[in-house]
Amino acid sequence: MNSKSIVLALISAAFMLLLLSCGGTPLTPEEALTKRAESANLTITGEEWLETHKYLSPRTREVCKNGEYAVVLGMGFGMLKGIMGMPEDAKITFSVLRVTVDGDIGRVYSEIKHDGDVIEFGEDDGEGWVYVDGEWWIEEDDWETTCDLW
Repeated sequence: MNSKSIVLALISAAFMLLLLSCGGTPLTPEEALTKRAESANLTITGEEWLETHKYLSPRTREVCKNGEYAVVLGMGFGMLKGIMGMPEDAKITFSVLRVTVDGDIGRVYSEIKHDGDVIEFGEDDGEGWVYVDGEWWIEEDDWETTCDLW
């Protein structure tokens, strides 16, 4: 076997390994929503409101433009921290506890913490998500006509 054949064999073997590693079982709707919600929660935890806006459904983004959304969420988080007696730079973390899926509608139930302590807000109805064009998107019923989150 010459060196050209060896190189081609190695490239072919590497390509096959790549194909095998990328394959596998497709995610269930619950797994896909969990993965997407965890990604969105990272932007919320980081208070990256323009990035978080990208997780809103296309319909919601039409009603709630990115700048308006960033202002509303930033103010809302500031008010929440003030009410709870937290400093302005306090870190609040969000993590997915569970998800439920019924067709193309999902609910994400998250745990919210500050300094390791769970923040309780009473009954958690979960955050609304919809499955549109092969992707999960945040979409709350009361966002149909306005960007008023509270």
